[in-house]
Amino acid sequence: MLIVVAGNVDPVKEVLLVNELLNNGLDLFHYRKYESDIEDSRTFFKKIPSKFHKKIVIHSDFELLNEFDLKGIHLNEENRKKKLFEKYKHAIVSASFHHPDDLME
Repeated sequence: MLIVVAGNVDPVKEVLLVNELLNNGLDLFHYRKYESDIEDSRTFFKKIPSKFHKKIVIHSDFELLNEFDLKGIHLNEENRKKKLFEKYKHAIVSASFHHPDDLME
């Protein structure tokens, strides 16, 4: 399985690149844009064909999950400790763990 995580690139180039990757079989794209506001994210998803939305996981702006029928959410340590996964039981949820002891929380 091939997974790509968003980087800090020009948004116009990124949309083109992500569309190209998805058209060529990318399994999963993690949209990781903590610095973007929700309208930036919304604009991005509107430029990705809806047939690919189920291949996208978001790291913030979780309310867009249902608006765009995205695959799921990824929780960083802060959001994981807030137990946001309980609110999104209907979605695929992944999380970051930086120390083995964190798995016991």
